[in-house]
Amino acid sequence: MNIVCGVDIVEIIRIKKLVDRRREEALQSIFTLQEISYCRSFKANYAEKFAGRFAVKEAVLKVLGKGIFGPVPINCIEILNNTEGKPYLVLKGKALEYYNILSIASIDISISHTASLAVGFATALKE
Repeated sequence: MNIVCGVDIVEIIRIKKLVDRRREEALQSIFTLQEISYCRSFKANYAEKFAGRFAVKEAVLKVLGKGIFGPVPINCIEILNNTEGKPYLVLKGKALEYYNILSIASIDISISHTASLAVGFATALKE
């Protein structure tokens, strides 16, 4: 097994501005409907939730060896939460295709933030 990791950090204010000025349809080019609904449910700190998801999506793209403007649409990477609140990854479309091509056995993710920054981390086990 080989371990591959990716990390990304974003300024929450940058993502807040992006979310606040985009129409809902445009947000769907970055986030899934479930992600949008989840993040918007946090009235006071919705921007932190969006920023954390954005950062971890970027980290996953790095694990897949692709950039944000590469062949994998960022909305093919979905970040959901289990019943305890732990984030987990759902890959679809091109993201799932590259996951399989690269013979990745699993990807684990983590999200954290301060008042101004959000960080996403992804660790993959490759066969």
